[in-house]
Amino acid sequence: MRLGLLAPQFVGALLLTFVALGQQTQQPPTPPTTPPPTTPPTQPPPQPNIQGGPAPSNRPPGEFARPTYLTGCVRMEDGSVPPELVRIWITCPGSAGVPAGPGRGIEVDLRGCFKILKGVTGLDRSDRRLGPATGGRTSADLQGCEVRAELPGYGFGAAAIERLPDFADIDVGTIVLTPFPNHDPSTISLNSLSAPREAREAYLKAREQMATSKPNLGKAMKDLQKAVRTYPEYASAWQLLGEIHADQKDEPRARESFQKAITADPKYVTPYLSLGNIELRNQRWAELAALAGKIIQLKPDSVEGQYFNAVANYRLGKFEPAEKSARYCEEKKASEQYPSLHLILGDILSQRGDIPAAAGHFRSFLALRPDGQNSQMVRARLQSWTEQGLTR
Repeated sequence: MRLGLLAPQFVGALLLTFVALGQQTQQPPTPPTTPPPTTPPTQPPPQPNIQGGPAPSNRPPGEFARPTYLTGCVRMEDGSVPPELVRIWITCPGSAGVPAGPGRGIEVDLRGCFKILKGVTGLDRSDRRLGPATGGRTSADLQGCEVRAELPGYGFGAAAIERLPDFADIDVGTIVLTPFPNHDPSTISLNSLSAPREAREAYLKAREQMATSKPNLGKAMKDLQKAVRTYPEYASAWQLLGEIHADQKDEPRARESFQKAITADPKYVTPYLSLGNIELRNQRWAELAALAGKIIQLKPDSVEGQYFNAVANYRLGKFEPAEKSARYCEEKKASEQYPSLHLILGDILSQRGDIPAAAGHFRSFLALRPDGQNSQMVRARLQSWTEQGLTR
């Protein structure tokens, strides 16, 4: 994330000062004169703000505009620092939640805290971990709003914002994450909660590095290696290390890291998904089917796992489980993400003799991928069925 830079506030005033000083000439001193007595001017009554301009600030006289901050900390129920990415949201009455950071959310610092830089003029910026957060509201406008923290797959917590003057910082205190009633433990590595401080700090440094616009991969890997060396059961650290290796096209090391993440925490679903993508790319159908079965066992509603299962079993000639998983994905409206589901269902239906239904799936595939790798073959098949009078 990029660090927002605030424009200089006093450049114009300084230039005027320099000009005024340059225009002064050396004059001999003149004796002071006694000014005539004057009466104090009558102060005009305050005028209403009828021009639509900004309302007068309630900042104390003589105090310069300065940045203000929205700060707080996030903790698990046992008081520990969250082990994974935490999403911070600001919700106000009558408005949707605003994410306090780009993409999926923000990461707290090594102490489990966040700090949102908030300009008193309403132009909200952030430190290097955060993006625009408060939707142009001033501190006083945030009265009645909430700061919400969410650890995906685990739980959430919230803290109310009390009314404060515009020029004051807002500290919402500590937000405690409460587990969701039916939270899915497979989406985060619960053994990461037991990581010692040294390992956790190394891991969070790597996560922080990877969140920058130009991450130093060497530094991130060094921190992750320190984390897994200190705590070999650190599944989240092994997972992130594998993702970096995968991005660098180093498949053997990526595979090894993902496998170590599974060994460290067999109930952590993410490394199974990462390995599945490797097996899919290499067309290792038996291995992909085995991984898909494990993913579905851990997380039955995983669309990606069901897709792996459909592809692998179709390629292995096991059409019944392939069709079942493909239809599950179709019900979850995943066809746009995985257009080849239409090819799987179309071919299975054609072999069953249901040509009209098969043709419908093939046309859906062409609508999504008109110039795809298999589009020409699909058009030829549709044309053949039309010529035979099997479909229109």
